[in-house]
Formats: sequence, C-alpha cells, structure tokens
Amino acid sequence: MQISVLLFVVLFVSQACEGSEQPQSCVTCPEGWTFWGSACYRFFNSPKSTWIDAEANCNRYSLYQGRRLVGHLATITSSKENTFLLNLWKTIRSDTPVWLGYNDRKNEGNFVDVKGFSPKFTFWDQAEPNDAGGEDCVVIWNSDKNHDNGSWNDVPCESQYAYVCKISR
Repeated sequence: MQISVLLFVVLFVSQACEGSEQPQSCVTCPEGWTFWGSACYRFFNSPKSTWIDAEANCNRYSLYQGRRLVGHLATITSSKENTFLLNLWKTIRSDTPVWLGYNDRKNEGNFVDVKGFSPKFTFWDQAEPNDAGGEDCVVIWNSDKNHDNGSWNDVPCESQYAYVCKISR
C-alpha cells in the first residue's frame, strides 16, 4: 500500500510538471535566474557581448531535470513569453538591445535558433528583418520610446549588447 501511494505521488508530480504553465516548484533555477512558464531566464547586462560570445556564456549554465539542460540565448515561443521578457528587461534598466537566440548566418532570410529550428513565434518591428549592412542576428529592443513594445530587429552579430539566457526542457 505504501509503495503504490508513493508511486502515485511521484507520477502525479511528474505529470503536473509537464504542462506549459508549470508551477515554480517543478523546476529549480540556478541562483540569480528567474523562473517563468517552464524555463529559467537570466539577463546579462555587463559586459556587453557579441552574439557568439553571449551564446557561449549561456552554454556555461545548466541544470539537471532528469537530464542535463544547457543554457542558450533565449528563444521566444509566444507573445506571452515576449511580454514577460520585455517586462523583466525593463526591471534591469538595460539601455541597449538584448540578444535573442536567432540568426540567419547560414541562409540569409531564414532565421533559426542555435539548434537549427525556425522560430515558433516572431515579433519583428516594422520593415524588419532587413539585413541592412549584414545583419544576421536578432535582438529584442526597448532602447527608446518608438521601440517600447518588445519588437525584434536584425543587427550585425559582431555588435556588443546585453543578452538573455534561457534554460528549458
């Protein structure tokens, strides 16, 4: 009887943690990270980094949830997540755009994440992406009153910006 009750509790908790709106108790984020939805997020505002260096820094962070989950530059899967990141970003008072985990370095106009998948959601600013001057990496920007809605822009990957990392299943 005790074994079946324990098994039920383990299965119930496991299944309750698999929805898109997971309770925070299901995932333990590393110190300094913020939990939202089913992932952990952290902004890095200083020092500013190129897209490649920012992704490499995100890769240094991981957590174990039945398997090792490695951090990457944040990818956004919904308007709710975009709004969450915009609001979180406003709290850190970053004055520069923030790198996201998309680029079109291999195939111009075909933006993909670091694993090669196309975005499930996009929120490009007007007339973006436009590849003006070799712009192959993506930022979310909130640097002035005209871009306060969390829209995206493509910019040169060698630019130096703040960035947001994400650890997710």
